[in-house]
Amino acid sequence: MRVGIVGCGKIARNHVPALRGVAVVEVVAVADVDVGRAGVFAAAHDIPHSYADVEEMLATGLDAVTICTPH
Repeated sequence: MRVGIVGCGKIARNHVPALRGVAVVEVVAVADVDVGRAGVFAAAHDIPHSYADVEEMLATGLDAVTICTPH
């Protein structure tokens, strides 16, 4: 299952290890309005793709996303 993360703040840092704990899940992309933060987050967590545009990330054919944005 190819999963993306929307939002690259504190909440997302907790979601990465939880998602990776599921054998069938592969975290393949992140998106954040701050593309620099998305790139840094992706590199720090060995996630291959980062985006500033959620729609662009969704167009890659993900199976699921987790939303890690502020309330």
